[in-house]
Amino acid sequence: MSTIFVGGAMRTGTTVLQSVLCSGPETNPVINEAHFFSHLMDVYRYGLVNFDAQLDHYFDDLQGFANFFGKFAQEFIDQTRMRYAPAKSVVLKSPEMTLMFPLVAGLFPDAKFVVSVRDPRDTIASVLEAAERQRGRGISSAITEFGRDMSALCNHYKGFYGPVFNNTDEAFMKRVHAVRYEDLLTDPESVTIELRRFTALPLRDYDPSSNWSRNLVDFQGQENQKDPFASKLRGKPLSAASVGRYKNDLTPEECAIIEQECHPIMAHFGYL
Repeated sequence: MSTIFVGGAMRTGTTVLQSVLCSGPETNPVINEAHFFSHLMDVYRYGLVNFDAQLDHYFDDLQGFANFFGKFAQEFIDQTRMRYAPAKSVVLKSPEMTLMFPLVAGLFPDAKFVVSVRDPRDTIASVLEAAERQRGRGISSAITEFGRDMSALCNHYKGFYGPVFNNTDEAFMKRVHAVRYEDLLTDPESVTIELRRFTALPLRDYDPSSNWSRNLVDFQGQENQKDPFASKLRGKPLSAASVGRYKNDLTPEECAIIEQECHPIMAHFGYL
């Protein structure tokens, strides 16, 4: 049995990555994002930060609180595993949860973390598109407030990765595997081999040229209902059509700001 958490900044292909990991009967199928679990981790983080003021009358110490919450969180994972029996492994995906992966790692010592990374220029171009859809529907959010402020959008992008890639705990980092979105789209065989090695999932049923076969999410319905975050590529065979979209969607000046602001992560993952 294994528990695998998928994360990464929004619009970096986390759902596509989830579909690869969920392609066989060893795991749950592609299911809705684990927002509830992310909120559970928010509560856990709140308890850790505010233990002395809020919880010291309820638990002997921080470790006692962590032990209590760990059992609660494990029950949620076990419930998900039983829901999709005979699957032995659970794959949960949430971009927001990426910020809390180190906390999650402390509660689940055997869990593994797969992080999707995408060229921040393409990512920001996609975020801008989603923000425009939100504005069209009268929805206000952090990304709609950014407008075309490239520095703010870069900080938003980098914020997802800081808690993971700036982590100095070697034991934690050995449990993290990064996947470049572009590599998954252009060389899925090599990426799948590495994912198989890291997760120990067989992934023998994954076929990048076919529609997603193990999917419970109504992606077509989301698109028809004009969900701001819907994508025509979800549920479909892999396509590299979105790679390099920034060349048409961003100005050279905007690209220059992104390349400066995101230089460390772009250099590390070969985008420069």
